[in-house]
Amino acid sequence: TAMTAILADASVEGLASAPYRLEMRGGTALALPGLPPAWIPPLPAPFVGGDLSAGYLAVLTDHAPAFPFVLALSPERTLVTSVALGPALEGIGLTFGTVAQRGAITSFTLTPGGLVPYVLDGGEADGISGTGYISLVHALLRAGLLDVDGRFIQSPSSPLAARMARSIVSHRGEPCLPLARGLYLAARDIEEILKVKAAFSLAFERLLATAQMPSHALSGIHLAGALGQHALPADLEGLGFIPPGSGGRTRAVGNTSLRGAELLLTSPPLRDTLNTWREGCTVVDLTAAPDFSAAFLRHMHFHF
Repeated sequence: TAMTAILADASVEGLASAPYRLEMRGGTALALPGLPPAWIPPLPAPFVGGDLSAGYLAVLTDHAPAFPFVLALSPERTLVTSVALGPALEGIGLTFGTVAQRGAITSFTLTPGGLVPYVLDGGEADGISGTGYISLVHALLRAGLLDVDGRFIQSPSSPLAARMARSIVSHRGEPCLPLARGLYLAARDIEEILKVKAAFSLAFERLLATAQMPSHALSGIHLAGALGQHALPADLEGLGFIPPGSGGRTRAVGNTSLRGAELLLTSPPLRDTLNTWREGCTVVDLTAAPDFSAAFLRHMHFHF
């Protein structure tokens, strides 16, 4: 929503501090100096922008999902929320974080011999993507080298974990697990992933609670963008991003925002459909809840 407002030369004052508000709602054509008119998808709420609206349309059109899915309750009613995940899921801000590009480790496999990295497009590993970090942390949790609070276990019970534990070193006063080619996993990186997980699972929990719906009632979970393309549902479920048992109903749907933009450009009647959908959106404001801080801390564990 902020980038759309900047494009439209509109005020972003309502997005600068709580309580947040929208200065523009989209769903109309926008006159841009020196450019043809651009139709802006509806903006359902502060920080829930046209990328989500277009993405919803793409999922509905291309995948024909059964209702309810996260979290469209029916064609007429949808719950939306936003949460500050930060750039960690894209690998940014982590010690060896990088976007999913050639040379990035995007996943790890746990074998009897230890961790085996998968390097995107082959070649030498020079960084770890956000999904690579998720895969790595889940592997270490399953191996018994990490506890659910994200701490290295000093004396793990399994032989494999014990062997890896002996390689842990202290770097700048924090424990680090050496990996391939000089890369390592620092304790602070695990903490950043845990913060992202807590925000993600808290948002998921609040959407379900608002809908008064158990997670097993969902027909599916659709993950858009790079997260859905490279993260394994088993890793997301194992770390508690999504509820237990939901990994099998989770699917990657690619760049839905781009696909939705294509649909809106080539099929103008869909614009009215999307505007009507926006009117049935209900915003779930996470930070307005009096127990937000306590609930966030409750989710600071690697389980849902």
